[in-house]
Amino acid sequence: MSLLSILTGRVAIIRSVSGFVFDAVFEEDHTAELEVTDNPVESGVTVSDHAYMKPLRVKIKAGVSDAVLNPITRFFGADQFSGGTSRSKRAFDLLCELQKSAEPFDVQTGLKLYKNMVCTSIRTVQDAATSSALIFEADLREVIIVTTEAVTYPPRSKARQAQKPKDGGEKQGAEVPAGDKKQSLLKTVFGSFGK
Repeated sequence: MSLLSILTGRVAIIRSVSGFVFDAVFEEDHTAELEVTDNPVESGVTVSDHAYMKPLRVKIKAGVSDAVLNPITRFFGADQFSGGTSRSKRAFDLLCELQKSAEPFDVQTGLKLYKNMVCTSIRTVQDAATSSALIFEADLREVIIVTTEAVTYPPRSKARQAQKPKDGGEKQGAEVPAGDKKQSLLKTVFGSFGK
């Protein structure tokens, strides 16, 4: 428990991406969208007949410095970004490996724990002021995972099997005289009543 959580009585949320805790998180941008399907109908209006949730999205702006911010974690070997040439380069390499693996991971933000997320993009710029730090933006997107199951149905019984159509052979139509066409059509549709 941190000193801040002891003093304020609140449990501090540790923001992380796949277990990586950055030195600073500057911004979190959360997006949740509901898609409503629209279909035009014959009368010329558009009707909405369905709605579904799109995958959740989070954009995180965070940073990792080359400076040792907490010497105690460094001393006990708990620094995730130690090793290699610099902490910022190691953090960038780990983020790129995480993205390339395309394996879903958890993201803990200040508002919510997101499950089954992947990193779709990483952006960073280094200049004279930030040459010894990594300040990056990462776009994260939910992956909706479904499972399938194979079901075996019992074989069809003889009664349930489709019957083959019977061939009735060729049928020839009889020519109807020109004057009798209307009467013949009426007889065909209505039959002969009163005979």
